[in-house]
Amino acid sequence: MHTKDSNKQNAAEAPIQSNEQRQIEQLETKVAYLEHHIEQLNDALVELQLDNKTAKDALKYLYQQVQSIGGSQGSQNSDNFIEPPPPHY
Repeated sequence: MHTKDSNKQNAAEAPIQSNEQRQIEQLETKVAYLEHHIEQLNDALVELQLDNKTAKDALKYLYQQVQSIGGSQGSQNSDNFIEPPPPHY
């Protein structure tokens, strides 16, 4: 009888094990999905950081160009700055 009880116990554990196995597989699938999306987000972040650096470098270059043609005079002495007439005069 011991084997009969053991078989019943094994049969009762089988659905539990398969349910646990299914849950583990679902969790593994979710982890893989999240890892994939984390990698995509990381790639996007790196790209945005590079774009940001490029924009900062361009802004710095433009600022230096404005400074070299006397842009700081106009901003510091805006009261003394005389705007040239429009081209149609």
